[in-house]
Amino acid sequence: MPELKNRNGIDYFENVDFKQIVAYSGNPNIVCGECLENLLFENDLILIPILNEVYCNKCGTKRLRDMKHYSEDDEVQARRTKFWNDYLIKGKISNY
Repeated sequence: MPELKNRNGIDYFENVDFKQIVAYSGNPNIVCGECLENLLFENDLILIPILNEVYCNKCGTKRLRDMKHYSEDDEVQARRTKFWNDYLIKGKISNY
């Protein structure tokens, strides 16, 4: 089950299953936002709401380590995090 976490001011979800992303996007061929590897059958994906990107665990971990928090993005991050939290954890689509 996905878990909402925060690292250095950046919200992210870990343990995202590929089926959740496929169901939302309608794209059966999802790829990592960094290395472009196919994420089919992966269940430990990382989704970073402020970027609206999903990553394999290796690339997501590196991306989070390299990211810097900007307070100007807090409002956007809060809206996107709420949207993905509602979808991934509560199982519903919220008004974005």
